[in-house]
Parts: sequence; C-alpha cells; structure tokens
Amino acid sequence: MMTDRVHNTLSQPLMPGKRHDRIIEKLGPCPGDALSAMAGYGMNDREIARYYGLTRSTVKRLRRILPVRAKWTFD
Repeated sequence: MMTDRVHNTLSQPLMPGKRHDRIIEKLGPCPGDALSAMAGYGMNDREIARYYGLTRSTVKRLRRILPVRAKWTFD
C-alpha cells in the first residue's frame, strides 16, 4: 500500500522542483509516456528500472500512479 505522502508527491504534475527533479532527470518531463513506450517495447518493470537507473519498486509505483499501461493490456 502506498503512503499518502508518496501518492501526493507522485500524483502532482511533474514540474521542476525538489521532489520531482530526480524523476524528471531520469524519465524526462513526461514520465508516463516514457514508461508506456518502454512497456510497449515489451520491457517489464525490472528491465525498465535497469534501463533508467531506478529501483523496480519505483517503476511499479510510478506505473500505478501515472497513466501507464502494461504491455499485456489491450483495448
């Protein structure tokens, strides 16, 4: 279960600021799009985390909060 602090931090628009700088530095200004693209390439959370230099738990948390679809999800 995610803490309120983490949810509040990650659900805010990602604009330059102390809490968001690291995510923006790693994933760019549209992290949801970056994660969606990687998932679209067939990468799992572990591979995405390794590619961006993040922990797997960070990728999982971002995937839950941001509009990121899993590679196996179809319309």
